Amino acid sequence: MLIIRREERNGIEVELNTGFHAVEPVTAVPDSNIERCYDAVESRSFMTIQSPPPRTSYSIEDCIKCLDSIEELEQGGELYLFALDIFLKQEYREIFLNLKKSSTRIAWLERLQSVGPQLPSQSDA
Repeated sequence: MLIIRREERNGIEVELNTGFHAVEPVTAVPDSNIERCYDAVESRSFMTIQSPPPRTSYSIEDCIKCLDSIEELEQGGELYLFALDIFLKQEYREIFLNLKKSSTRIAWLERLQSVGPQLPSQSDA
């Protein structure tokens, strides 16, 4: 609202435009778009704070420890040495360590040995 003041100067009525607007009280009504933007920023911030779950290590060392813990498997035997060879390949290590029972691990190793797996070449290792 523009404020106009009326004055009388030297007997003449004059309208003065002050150039100011009257300040009307503003009621704070949240805009739904602003709220959605706020929620989006907040959720992104939350997502960046959360760290990804730790990646499971499938190291050769872990595989050998697991292999050594299998009582039914003779250390230095054919199946044991075969297992050491296939542990050069990451996919085989992952499968071996994710098998829960030692009997299943032995069966898997024996099956792999009988079908002749593709052993990693120097470029794969």
